[in-house]
Amino acid sequence: MASSSTNRILQLEGSPQAAPTEWRDALSAFASEHSTSAGILQACGEAAKDKVVAAVLQAMQPQKRADAAALSLQAAALSAAKVLLREAQGSAPLMTMEASEVYLKAAQESRDADEGFAVATAGVSCLVNLLVHEAAAPKPVVAANMLVALPRASTAPRSAAAPEPVVVAKVLVALLGGARPAPLLHNSTAAPQPVVAAKVLVALLGGARPAPLLHLAARALYRLCATRAPAAAVVREGCAPVAELVHEGCAPVAGTGDCGKTLVILVSLLAWCVRCEDPPFPQGAGVAPLATEGAGMAPLATEGAGVASLATEGAGMAPLATEGAGVASLATEVLKLLYFLASTGAVDVERAQGAAREVITVLGQALLLRLGQVLAEALLLPHDRAEAYECKLHVVNLLMHMPATYALYLSENGILPSLVRITELQLLACEFEADTFDPAVGLAPILAVLAAAAGSAAEPRRILKALIFPAETDAQWEQYQRRPAAQDEAEAKAERERRMHPADAPPGSLRARLIACLTMVESTSRRFAGELLWALCEGSAGEDELLWALCEGSAGEDEFVYRVGFGSGVGLLRTRGLLGAIAGGSAPQ
Repeated sequence: MASSSTNRILQLEGSPQAAPTEWRDALSAFASEHSTSAGILQACGEAAKDKVVAAVLQAMQPQKRADAAALSLQAAALSAAKVLLREAQGSAPLMTMEASEVYLKAAQESRDADEGFAVATAGVSCLVNLLVHEAAAPKPVVAANMLVALPRASTAPRSAAAPEPVVVAKVLVALLGGARPAPLLHNSTAAPQPVVAAKVLVALLGGARPAPLLHLAARALYRLCATRAPAAAVVREGCAPVAELVHEGCAPVAGTGDCGKTLVILVSLLAWCVRCEDPPFPQGAGVAPLATEGAGMAPLATEGAGVASLATEGAGMAPLATEGAGVASLATEVLKLLYFLASTGAVDVERAQGAAREVITVLGQALLLRLGQVLAEALLLPHDRAEAYECKLHVVNLLMHMPATYALYLSENGILPSLVRITELQLLACEFEADTFDPAVGLAPILAVLAAAAGSAAEPRRILKALIFPAETDAQWEQYQRRPAAQDEAEAKAERERRMHPADAPPGSLRARLIACLTMVESTSRRFAGELLWALCEGSAGEDELLWALCEGSAGEDEFVYRVGFGSGVGLLRTRGLLGAIAGGSAPQ
């Protein structure tokens, strides 16, 4: 005999004039009444369940104009779907790709209002229940959708309606690892929810999985770390033991314990992305090899790039599961994670403590070298595709936090011209896309990297100076130094006027655009552009003597003022405390 809530749904199904609030109340009652039912089909009968499923399918579709009433109805329908999905028989219409997409969109619903929170949590619950059925939509797609929703599930406020994120994580990792997921549904753990989710996502990144899944796992982990401090702490520490949650392919790297494991996985993944050959970066979307294969510092794996893409696994794939999921997208997410680790000191030997410091001292230096090789390779790849160029910009962001010795490595391997080319492109974007371009985000990082390289050693400085100030400008500078002193006031005045402007910076040239950065409003780019030009002109040598000569108008004029012009360089000179000496006309004390 059908339950009272089922009978109510059947009554409404035969009443075309039923109000949305009546449907909401009936579906909510059904979800509540059957929340602990072992089998709805047995309790209601096949015909009744088919009609309930049809009603739920219609009600859970997102409304064109979502308001509180529409969201309440959708939340009730999704709650009923969550209950129906506990048994596969009779629930096939709720297990299709289209239904999976509805659950995913619901899981991403805004949580600003109670109704939105109810929709989102019910959507995540439906995805969890969908994962445990063999007859459900293609598993990689559903798992990918679950990865999209996992950060929200992990950061949601505690609620009786919210699924346990630990359960979500365990079901997902068991599914992808080949174990039966059902027994894990009732397991519990004392670990905080974001911590467990972070551990699982790191473990997923260490497995042999299709590039689209790895891309979504990396994106989910980055979002989780950016929003929840406990998860970020776990990732920074190298991701403490996860063996109890993962399959044997994700065992800790031999000889390293857990410390450094996160870095090994991320560097290995990045290497595979950059070295992918079939198809080549950035289009590749094959299956990555296990990032933890070998003994920690074995050669980074590049095999497996030609394995069939996830996109070949059946028709009608969910767009959200595969869109933009080539190796360039994966590399970008991995670089963002590495930037997070570097900017928070996770690869800093000096900040490590105890046993962690010993491992990082041995493993970290080798990893940094290996990472440097991969970053250099990435910068040398063609960037005619937008996703490849975006990847290079994230390489630049990461280089801001790399050791000073990287500058020598980049110069010895011919990487600096690629960085200069990126600088040119970003300066063009700053000039021609001024309404949308943010210099602090798009320009300051590359200027910071070049400034650090120019100030680190003579060889990188020589290479960069030759690229920015061509050889003919050096000849002009040498000739200018040998000029005779001004003979009268008219010549001195003309000389002072000339020093206000750059000696040789044709409009549209790279050096002209860099000099223009010295007067831009955005302070970070202005600062790094000044540091770069100052280092290239070797402005740190003999400042007092050069400035005294400058004030007298003699042949010893500072190269910085000669190349940049006093008008553009006045801000930097003021910052360095050198402006008073020039303006006052007397030697610095």
